Amino acid sequence: MSNRLVSALLTAACFASLLTAIGCGDVQRSIEPQAGAASVAVAGEEASIASLDATRATTAAEEEGDLLWHDHATPIKSATIITQPGDYRLVADLDVADGDAIVVRASDVRLWLGDYRLRGPGNKQGRAIVLDGVQRVSASGGHIERFGFGAVLLGSSQCRVHGLDIQGGDETADPANGNPPQIGIMMVNSAMNRVRGNSMRGINLGIFVRGGGSYENSIRNNVVVGAQHGLLGICYNPAPGGDPAGPQHDRVSGNTLARFGTGITASAQSAQNYFTGNSIGYFDVAYVDLNGTNVFERNRTRQLKR
Repeated sequence: MSNRLVSALLTAACFASLLTAIGCGDVQRSIEPQAGAASVAVAGEEASIASLDATRATTAAEEEGDLLWHDHATPIKSATIITQPGDYRLVADLDVADGDAIVVRASDVRLWLGDYRLRGPGNKQGRAIVLDGVQRVSASGGHIERFGFGAVLLGSSQCRVHGLDIQGGDETADPANGNPPQIGIMMVNSAMNRVRGNSMRGINLGIFVRGGGSYENSIRNNVVVGAQHGLLGICYNPAPGGDPAGPQHDRVSGNTLARFGTGITASAQSAQNYFTGNSIGYFDVAYVDLNGTNVFERNRTRQLKR
């Protein structure tokens, strides 16, 4: 992971969203704690982790009917750049001392991590899985630890990321002062993708969607649990480079977000996204909408103690 990418992770718009979320700026639309929300699914971290395990089990069950291809897939035993279409599977735990673990630069790829582990260099460095300018790629299964990014989609479309277990280290993060966050899943200018049934724990920023080229994504049934240093559960924001356009027409539903300062934040030009039926356990603010056209409906919210 380059220093330039790290420094660009959170732009001024996202800083503004974060400041707004903790009461340091003007909020166009935000919500306060709901009285009597004792039945909310994110009443505590234990409930979130239980949901997390159930979500992964459901995703694995859905995959059972299509497992025969794993036996014939190309084995991966070391850090890899995939440049040819086909089926690939991790066949052993993989430790990465520097950089990225698995980069996919070919369309029409199926990647299966099974129950193996990708372990990164720590200190919020490296990316575990990168889909770089591809279409129709699926990445599923496995456990990811000690990476700056769990999974990254760059200019990619019609891809699926599902059933990943991403574990962070609950490290401190202060993006405004050059201390970058640890991120679960990030999409930059990526459209029509499905991100579902993933679990993320101990990270600073859960799911990060960036740029006007991101649209019509489906983000469903993920469990995202921060910790003492959790900043944002889900963030919608411009891409690096100065274009203020944000993602549009995404559907974000059925997710469990817990132990973040702000559950969901959408930048001024992130428009007409649907955030519905999510459970949000937050420290400061449940959500912030700086655009006003995003739809927040049927979300269950509860303020948690740090």
